[in-house]
Amino acid sequence: MRAWLRVLLLVLALSLSGVAGVEVLRARLEQSGALRASLEGVARVQLGIVLRPGSIRVGFLPAGIRLRDASLELPGNARLVLGDVHIALDLGALLEGEARLQGLSISGPARLVVRELALDGDLDVDLRPGEGPHAWSLRADARLATGGTFAVLGGLADGGWFEGTVDLDGVAVEPFAVFLTSDRGEHPRLRGRYDGTFELPPVGGTLATLRLTSEAAEIRVGQAALVGPVALVAQLPVSLSSSDHGARFEIDATRARVEYAGGLVRGSGDGASLGGRIVRDLDGHLRLEEVGLKVTRFEGEARRRGGDAG
Repeated sequence: MRAWLRVLLLVLALSLSGVAGVEVLRARLEQSGALRASLEGVARVQLGIVLRPGSIRVGFLPAGIRLRDASLELPGNARLVLGDVHIALDLGALLEGEARLQGLSISGPARLVVRELALDGDLDVDLRPGEGPHAWSLRADARLATGGTFAVLGGLADGGWFEGTVDLDGVAVEPFAVFLTSDRGEHPRLRGRYDGTFELPPVGGTLATLRLTSEAAEIRVGQAALVGPVALVAQLPVSLSSSDHGARFEIDATRARVEYAGGLVRGSGDGASLGGRIVRDLDGHLRLEEVGLKVTRFEGEARRRGGDAG
């Protein structure tokens, strides 16, 4: 009996010794500047993003790390502040202090900051090795605090170029008006919830396609406004260049009401279309040029400069 007890105590001692060794190794890796630098380098080269890891917690079964207070710096001067982040790594490389990425998942509250815009919501992301032509397969779902959801499905090529589709459901459009300016430097006023898709091109493509519909929209550009059901199709430049003259937008508002309140003319009508060119400035803003409004039926009045109707 005593022999069995001695064996049991020996096994327990060896187990405790092994646990202590694992904890020492874990602490060494978590404090390692080499592991942090390797992780940041992998994110930059393979995913095309700048990762600010925050604090790192290492795990071995399965092999990976959890990040706290992490953030991503994305193309287009965007910053994504993240919730819980888990990165799956190759165990052999991890034991050597090197991050060899095998997958990434994100869950919980997140904030997207793009210049004047800040969006809060809950985010779930799953990134896994993909199949040609994509190095990585990406799926993401976001529920915005302002209302509506995004669903992202597609893949990343080497270097981080994303090709895929973003589905929008009931997204409040008002916060996004800061990205649009007229040739006079004015922001349009946007209201309503929209459904639609945003399609990003494969590597080498220059234009993304945005399709949106709303049954209760309000779009005010300059002195004109469209109120009611609308359908929009827009080609958006994906690079910081205004040389692509094929970028245009068209808004079908044949079931909407048109309002106009110019300096000398005021009136309203039913049924219209709105279109023009889209140019992306070097600061990332989208500028509307050559905007034209066509109205099916319009009734108005001309006003003299003194303000009386004529």
